[in-house]
Amino acid sequence: MKRPILIITLGYILGILMGLYCNKSIVPLYIILVFIYFCIHLYRKSIFNAALKKDNTINQKAKKLKLFSVKRYLRYLKLFLKRSVLILLMIASIISNFQIQYLNNKYKTIYQEKDVQIVATIVCNKKENEYTNTYKIKVESLNKNRKYEKIYLFLNTNKNINLDYGDKIEVIGTYKEPASQRNYKGFDYKEYLKTQKIYGTINSKNVKKIRENNCSIIMMLSNNIFLNIKKNIENLFKNAELSDLFLGIMLGYTENIEEETKNNFKNSSISHILAVSGMHISYIILGLTLILEKSIGKNKNRIFIICVLIIYMFITGFTPSVVRAGFMAIITLFSKLIHRKNDICVTMSLSMLILLIYNPFLMKSTSVLLSFGGTIGIILLNQNIKNMLQNIKRKEKIGQLKVQVKNDNKLIIKIKEILSVSISAQIFILPIMILYFNTASISFFITNLFVSFIIGIIVIMGFILILSSFINLQLALIISYILKILIQLLIFISKIGSMLPLNKIYITRPSIFSIIIYYMLVILCNYIYSILKSNKLTVFQTRIKNLLIILKYKFHKMILKITLIIIIINIGIVILPQNLRMYFIDVGQGDSTLIITPKNHTILVDGGGNTNTSFDVGEKTLIPYLLARKVRKIDYMIISHFDQDHVRWFDYSFTGTKSK
Repeated sequence: MKRPILIITLGYILGILMGLYCNKSIVPLYIILVFIYFCIHLYRKSIFNAALKKDNTINQKAKKLKLFSVKRYLRYLKLFLKRSVLILLMIASIISNFQIQYLNNKYKTIYQEKDVQIVATIVCNKKENEYTNTYKIKVESLNKNRKYEKIYLFLNTNKNINLDYGDKIEVIGTYKEPASQRNYKGFDYKEYLKTQKIYGTINSKNVKKIRENNCSIIMMLSNNIFLNIKKNIENLFKNAELSDLFLGIMLGYTENIEEETKNNFKNSSISHILAVSGMHISYIILGLTLILEKSIGKNKNRIFIICVLIIYMFITGFTPSVVRAGFMAIITLFSKLIHRKNDICVTMSLSMLILLIYNPFLMKSTSVLLSFGGTIGIILLNQNIKNMLQNIKRKEKIGQLKVQVKNDNKLIIKIKEILSVSISAQIFILPIMILYFNTASISFFITNLFVSFIIGIIVIMGFILILSSFINLQLALIISYILKILIQLLIFISKIGSMLPLNKIYITRPSIFSIIIYYMLVILCNYIYSILKSNKLTVFQTRIKNLLIILKYKFHKMILKITLIIIIINIGIVILPQNLRMYFIDVGQGDSTLIITPKNHTILVDGGGNTNTSFDVGEKTLIPYLLARKVRKIDYMIISHFDQDHVRWFDYSFTGTKSK
């Protein structure tokens, strides 16, 4: 109970997961568990009382020491799972479970709508498509029913209708329900929109503007600041590719970045720099501290930094990664203002809790999972990995001899620090990357090492450029020239990184059980390493260390045998004949069929392909589907005929290049 926020957050997550994946209320489960607990408690009490009546003196018999004693190790579990902790977990999970069920019912009700009349406010700048303009709107009433206020929708209008941020409008149109998952474990657009609180799309028939500036002053001001920054940067860079990439790095605005550039950043494992995160927040704090702390004092500087961070979160649109980093920084600064010790687990839990209260469906958001997963990995693993890297001794040639050098120079120390942070984050987010993208990368060590040396300079100079673009245009021009060179270098690194070997390794999608086992092993190995390398151990850690020593010298052969048996069983499951399986894949235009024979031979009949759009069926649909079905290779391929809608997938799937 020293960290109640952490307990509440864990309970909140538990209730959300129950609602998302089981779609059931968690209350009956708790009623059953409480009933079982009281039955066991009464049974144990009755046995104890009967023993006391039979013999008032309880003789303690000498028992032989057991290496694996369940009672002994359950005592440590009871220290954590106290009654107060369990009550907090139950209350938090019941609240979140009720919230997720209420929202699911609300979504289902909206999905039944067809022809609608809505009053809404534009809350996002327009996105220009080929034939339409798209806006994000906040609904105030739907079909004259204020029950559905404060829900968000996409609005498609004709190209000749131009609306501005903050306009209050009345729309008559047709509601379109988002597309759900089409293939086995495929992309679910409906669930993705839930992470953004979007209920669907309105295709407008008639749009009438009621009034302007209907948003709050703060929202209007933050949007105006963003538009002015965007305009200034475009005027300074005079190069659409560079200015769009700069806005992506500094503000997380990636809508105008070319798809090829995004793919290069993704394939070279540096796409995280296009999401505003803790790196940006740390540079804001560092810069303002160096500039203002001596002149206005520590406390006033901290208050000013908190205000700047809040404004920055408004400008960047409160994306999950910036909210996580921003709230953690604000809580840390506030704790220093009131002279309280900051607990990083509590601050991270609180930021997670705030996000989930705002939108519990963010639990399925890739950006949230990657942001928090990477942070948890750095917190848990960084110190041990850093120690491992520091223990690696390098050799220098002095004359004819090679001598081991203990003390590294500053450059090598910096490289080891960058690698330790990168490795820590990548280890923890690896299952998430495989689960959502079916890929892993080994070359990220190289690309992230080079990027780490220039991204800091880009971010610091970027903030100076944004400020100077409003104050001193000459200074802004000088800084923009330097930034152009650095951003071009960044683009060059992404292109080279995307061509490196092992930059994109396809892996079949793991099960939830295997992901849980992976995390348990990572945490266990990290904890064991900490115990083995630490000189100051608690009584519990000393017992664990002694147990490990006993296992090493007495049971190592048994452990090897068990491991070998598990490997043989897994191989046998794959080799053993199974039933004939036939799957029909939804590839849009065209057909595709996957056949798996009893001897696990795979046959693919056609693969689809859309000739009217640039959507690559091979990359976006077929490859993810095969990996979800745990198909690593295709043994036989049958092409019924050579129309483009049956074979256009072929280019990407077998050559790794874009279809033409």
